[in-house]
Amino acid sequence: MKLITNNLSRVGSILFALVVSPLALVAQDVPTEKPKQLPAAILRKYDADKDGVLNEEEKNAWKADVQRGRQEAQARRLEKYDSNRDGKLDKSEKAAASAGTNSKRGVESRKQPASEDDQSLGAGSTHLRDGK
Repeated sequence: MKLITNNLSRVGSILFALVVSPLALVAQDVPTEKPKQLPAAILRKYDADKDGVLNEEEKNAWKADVQRGRQEAQARRLEKYDSNRDGKLDKSEKAAASAGTNSKRGVESRKQPASEDDQSLGAGSTHLRDGK
């Protein structure tokens, strides 16, 4: 009886190895989610070979354009809001930039002036109070 049980156990192990294990491997190779589809405008602009997928070179071109756009936006923001022309935005300049961005979006600023002195100085001129 023990011999039959051992043989059945071996047969079961072999069947499992031959049937179930390969199925598990196949299931791992099949993606469970659809890959995210890029917006059509991006594919039109960057998919040079028109295969519907961006290869590494096409992705790099896209990323370079995105980075260039960010740098240009940052330069425009600095040009517009760097009132003391020191090449960086201090606290009051950042507040003015944030207020300008929020007003374009139709969002009111939630920050309140710290004191009555801040109200009398107005936005963007608090650096005068600090002696700068």
